[in-house]
Amino acid sequence: PTRIQLKQSDLDRIPRGWLNDTVVEFILKLLWYFELLHNKPELANQIHLFNSFFYKKLLQWR
Repeated sequence: PTRIQLKQSDLDRIPRGWLNDTVVEFILKLLWYFELLHNKPELANQIHLFNSFFYKKLLQWR
């Protein structure tokens, strides 16, 4: 998995129930890493998780 940089301000949101894109991306990749990579490594190589801003960046390249 790629590196995700969590800031203190990202972590401070969690107790209040506020999630931002960085926290959601971290949780998804953490779940993906432990579930698929450890339990079904053959499937892990077939799945790609993209940053929530991937589509916006893709459109800019057009």
